[in-house]
Amino acid sequence: MPFSEYINYIQQNKYIYSLVLLATFYILSKLVVFVSKKIILNITKKTKTEIDDLIVKRTIKPISLILLLIGLRLALLPLGIKQDVMGIVEHIISSLIIIGVTYIGIVVFGILIDNWGRKISERTNSDVDDQLLPVIHKFSKIFISILGLLFIFPVWGIQIGPLL
Repeated sequence: MPFSEYINYIQQNKYIYSLVLLATFYILSKLVVFVSKKIILNITKKTKTEIDDLIVKRTIKPISLILLLIGLRLALLPLGIKQDVMGIVEHIISSLIIIGVTYIGIVVFGILIDNWGRKISERTNSDVDDQLLPVIHKFSKIFISILGLLFIFPVWGIQIGPLL
């Protein structure tokens, strides 16, 4: 059986097509993790700072999960699920993707704030910067979480314009 016939069979059977899509995104997410751990981390180890190492290490899994969620969303489309059920499922998946991106933002800003705070506190002799750093850290987490929430509301049809 030629390869083109396999492709046609996969495209005609919606369940196999969905399974192939999901498997493809699963493999892609594992490939991203592998490349990040083996190649990108080796490149970042050669730099002078630890910031890039920490960012890559702490964002590998969330990026992989986001890719898997995108694959799940695309894999569900050909199945012909009822529109109202599919709408809810898409809202949930989109919300989870936004939560993942929000988490990545919190992690990256946390690493940057910690690094910036260490450099500042090394230069100064006061304890103010040591006490201010956790406050800035918590404020950035709250701010980025609120931004994420503001992106989730429209997914569920909640208008945020009047709230602002």
